[in-house]
Amino acid sequence: MICLSGNENTLEKLICRIKSNSDYINEVRLDLLDNITDNLPEQLIPWKSRLIITHRSNDFIQSLALLEIFSKLDYFLIDIELEKFLSETVFIENHFSPQEIMISYHGNISNLNSITDLLLKFRGYRFKFAVNAQSVQEYQNLLALSGLFPDSVLIATGKSGLFTRLRYRDYNSYMTYLSTSKESSTDSGQIDLALALQSRINITGLKPVFLFGGNQISKSPGMKIYNKLFTDSGLELCYINHVCKEGFNPVEFLEFTGSPGASVTMPHKKDFLRFCHELDISAEKAGSVNTIVNINNVFIGYNTDYLAFIDIFSTLKFNQVVIAGDGATSHCAVSALNNIGVIDDIVIVSRKTDLSKLCLDTSTLFINTIPVGVNVPEHPFSLLPKAMDSILLDLDYTNNFTSNKYSIFISGLDFWKIQGSFQMSIISGKLFRPEDL
Repeated sequence: MICLSGNENTLEKLICRIKSNSDYINEVRLDLLDNITDNLPEQLIPWKSRLIITHRSNDFIQSLALLEIFSKLDYFLIDIELEKFLSETVFIENHFSPQEIMISYHGNISNLNSITDLLLKFRGYRFKFAVNAQSVQEYQNLLALSGLFPDSVLIATGKSGLFTRLRYRDYNSYMTYLSTSKESSTDSGQIDLALALQSRINITGLKPVFLFGGNQISKSPGMKIYNKLFTDSGLELCYINHVCKEGFNPVEFLEFTGSPGASVTMPHKKDFLRFCHELDISAEKAGSVNTIVNINNVFIGYNTDYLAFIDIFSTLKFNQVVIAGDGATSHCAVSALNNIGVIDDIVIVSRKTDLSKLCLDTSTLFINTIPVGVNVPEHPFSLLPKAMDSILLDLDYTNNFTSNKYSIFISGLDFWKIQGSFQMSIISGKLFRPEDL
């Protein structure tokens, strides 16, 4: 079951969302509305069987009076925060039936463990547990709650919790929360309905393929492109972003989720090398991994960036190479260049390097590995003069850098599709080409 949330501040906007998404459960956040009239419960009656009424108010006594009106009109569920439920248990038990109430806990899973015995006294109620879970142990603790509290809603909060939202039924959750648009009104890990449907949220039993990375992975095109690829190819896979924090063990997590493999991006490409049981020659040469494959719980590391670099470099002619950036991807590019015999004519620059002082050949391959954004407002090569005999391979697929300075321009998305075809071929066992993505 899917519940759509929003941040509407007027009744008109709220009703518009409910009408447009009447096939789904909708959450009504009373505390976000600018003006609540006495006849609001009657105004929402046409959709009452599919509405969850929530009121996060400091004045809980006043909230209860309003929520009781909704309860008497047989609305689907009344969402009450655990702390407020415990403070007014007697009143709630006298005025509401357990079937009408969903008790919500938002917080730390370690704190939740200390009050489990107390919560078991209220097993007749439905629960929603929205807790931080990132390690395998934390996920196991969250999953264990479904056995103690049947029909509970289980959500791992934050950007690392996308797995529990997209595969909620596989994770024994009664329901999941999504947004109607790209805004996330409930949690930073919440995604919109369109992307969830594209990720085949309604199909159970799909094996998750993860993208392990930092907060920037929300910019990756992977969830849209790979999930369409899986759908079109009839593969029972689902591609899911997973933000990894310090101490995360990718192999343990892949084994726990039964995943066939994962993509790996910044800042984990070098660090995750140590978790792999075996390394493909591409990972050995690159000194980092961007792909981990699970073969009968033997985890093999690959670097499909390296394979893509080899594929691209073999088609180009150049006399000199200038690489912006000094991270894992930059080192990977250098290793690939060395592999094809380019060793001496490579210059590594940072975003602060004065490029005007470089003695540049008329036939230069420029490679940018630095993402343009808040910390890097300008493209590393933006001040270079026009170089029509040169080539730009720009690995930042999020910027709109002008490409007409160069005789050949290879965009970040072009590169991503080449490495992605190698990556998904390795993980799925099915041969893909860049044009398939």
